[in-house]
Amino acid sequence: MYWSEGTRQILEVPYGFDPTPESVFEYYHPNDRENVRNAVTRCQETGEPFDLECRVITAEGRERQVQIRGERVTTDNAETLRGTVHDVTEIRKNEQQLSVLNRVLRHNLRNNLNVVTANAELIRDHIEQLRSNTTGIDSATAAQDAVAQFPFEDVLDTVAQLDAKAWELLAIADKSRELAGVVGQTDSTETADIESLLADLVAEYRTEYTNAAIHLDTVSAAANANPESVYLVVEELLENALQHTGPEPTVEISVTRSEPNRVEIAIADDGPGIPDIECRTLDADVETDLRHSSGFGLWTVDWLLGRAGGSVTIDSTDSGTVVRVDLPAA
Repeated sequence: MYWSEGTRQILEVPYGFDPTPESVFEYYHPNDRENVRNAVTRCQETGEPFDLECRVITAEGRERQVQIRGERVTTDNAETLRGTVHDVTEIRKNEQQLSVLNRVLRHNLRNNLNVVTANAELIRDHIEQLRSNTTGIDSATAAQDAVAQFPFEDVLDTVAQLDAKAWELLAIADKSRELAGVVGQTDSTETADIESLLADLVAEYRTEYTNAAIHLDTVSAAANANPESVYLVVEELLENALQHTGPEPTVEISVTRSEPNRVEIAIADDGPGIPDIECRTLDADVETDLRHSSGFGLWTVDWLLGRAGGSVTIDSTDSGTVVRVDLPAA
């Protein structure tokens, strides 16, 4: 059994590791292991080549997406299996990111712009009607009557809807820019000071949400992750809790060392809970038109944490929702 240096790097095995035919299968994800074993066995017995995409768990505990190809060859009257391992993790993650960005552009932006254009047309119709009613009027009384019939309240409500949708579009643009800014840095091995990061974030949101009660209970902890990614993750979760909980929300944020090598950030609120369609985002392998969240939301959180070797879980309680972020400790 021989592994090239490239294969050793993909699987992050220690120097001097000596692979055996059986130990190879231990590195494949449990849900993919049987398919790989069957493909290799068929190749050995029948000569049928294989070309599979599957997941591996490296010696460092990281999950990677790989493409494996193999064939049976005969050299010097001896049959041998030879193959290649290609790390396609970044390709698949980039494809998923592009898919979500495309979906957001097609779905969210299109829907908001439809509202904007419809309301703009409604305002134009009202103004044109007013102009038609006042054109050629000689008396001031008649002009006043025409103006009095103008639906000012309806037009003001329409303007308010335009304003709200415009701000939603700006928010989408800001989130897109934030995400693009950290995409190339998510795999860095920087140290994120969780205590300091959360203190800054909570101070910012206490100023913005004056009716909210935001409590922070933290310990001195650092995560082995890009600080901007962690900040964006907690910001998304905190903002979601504050916006969908009620007029006077209460949010509890705590930090614990769940294990010697893990850090957990828990965000608990007293709101109605996160919709199922949002939660199912965490279980979906890909984003589709029929299965998507309302925006970046939890997909952003899950994607950024996955790149950092972390994870997110959601628990509903009688008093609200608890979102737990798990990160590797520095």
